[in-house]
Amino acid sequence: MQVSHKELFKLLSKSYEKDKPLMILGSMGLGKSDVVSSSSIVYAKSRNLEYRNWNEMTNKAKHAAVDHPDLSKYLFFVDMRLSQKDPSDLTGIPFVKEDHMKWFPPTVIKLLSNPTCNAILFFDELTDASVPVMK
Repeated sequence: MQVSHKELFKLLSKSYEKDKPLMILGSMGLGKSDVVSSSSIVYAKSRNLEYRNWNEMTNKAKHAAVDHPDLSKYLFFVDMRLSQKDPSDLTGIPFVKEDHMKWFPPTVIKLLSNPTCNAILFFDELTDASVPVMK
């Protein structure tokens, strides 16, 4: 099904409201990422949430967000370019504690695990990701 940018914007708005994922397929350079990003800003404003683009935040700001107990007044937009990721970027790094293995989760996963966190997670470039990342 082919859609215009305006139609994609509307589909994304419905997707956000219903908390349902949406898969967008198309050639490079069509503006898919821009539409997703701009629609998340509009969605944040419509919900009176402060918009935060995770990819543009400093490391200090990211750690402050992760440590914050109540993130309910924010909407975080996380753009993960999967073609540039390794599986450990998504799962974390294993370590041994006493007699078992645990995981250090990536900072962004820790953020998204906070039950008060409102976020839009955009897996970009999925079709260009390595097979282990796709799995």
